[in-house]
Amino acid sequence: MALSPGAGIEVEIVGKTAWLARLGRANAKAIPLLNDKMQGFAEQALINIRARIETEAQTHKLNPGLKTGRYQSLGDSMTASVLVAGNSVVAGFSSPLPYFGIVERGGTIKEHMVVPDSAKVLVFETLLSPKARIADLMFAPRVEIPAWTYAGKHYVQRTLESMKEQLLQLIGQALNEATAP
Repeated sequence: MALSPGAGIEVEIVGKTAWLARLGRANAKAIPLLNDKMQGFAEQALINIRARIETEAQTHKLNPGLKTGRYQSLGDSMTASVLVAGNSVVAGFSSPLPYFGIVERGGTIKEHMVVPDSAKVLVFETLLSPKARIADLMFAPRVEIPAWTYAGKHYVQRTLESMKEQLLQLIGQALNEATAP
């Protein structure tokens, strides 16, 4: 089993020829069984991903509950999906928020100007004293953001890696049920 950087899961089955032949005959049963089991796994993984995001937000931010503007929090925006494509069952995790990809995988953000959509000014928290963790609200008609490289938090990847044994057991159960005489 391999976890791809794009939050996907790839499974390769290797075994004795007789077992693989039996699996081939059971393929029609294996895919629906695996799909059902992956639905439950994806829902549990999503709960774990949201918990990881919330825990890290509480650890590193002054006010993790603050939600402003049109964007909701990253954890709340996340969704899980399980799709069957031919002989594959694929679980994926995504968010409609524009910053999800860079938060998950990292990357470089170009220098840009942030302006309000409909308000006259932007409101944001700024850290006045990092040691004392004292913050204040700042107001500005626009904010120039310098270019910078973001390392990425890898919430999805780290959560899936922590659930690897559970996923392998789930796959094994589905294959055993599908190949049972």
